[in-house]
Amino acid sequence: MSGATRYKSKLLSHLFENCKVALYVLTPVATVYVLSQPEMMERIVRNRMYVMYPPEGEKPPSTLREVQEYALRMRGNARSPPS
Repeated sequence: MSGATRYKSKLLSHLFENCKVALYVLTPVATVYVLSQPEMMERIVRNRMYVMYPPEGEKPPSTLREVQEYALRMRGNARSPPS
């Protein structure tokens, strides 16, 4: 192998390695940049509805009095025979 061929091979090897490093560094940076755009984030959220929440139900009791009233209503329903 002549000196010129060896030099060319080393140069191409370094060029290839530099391109790989640049790709490894720029890919996550470009991904974060694209995904951080509000329009893109909105598009992703609209296209992928992962969680479907049920409609709002009855509000749970929040005070002691409401809990006691709720318990009395539930006991009354449990004692009454089914219609």
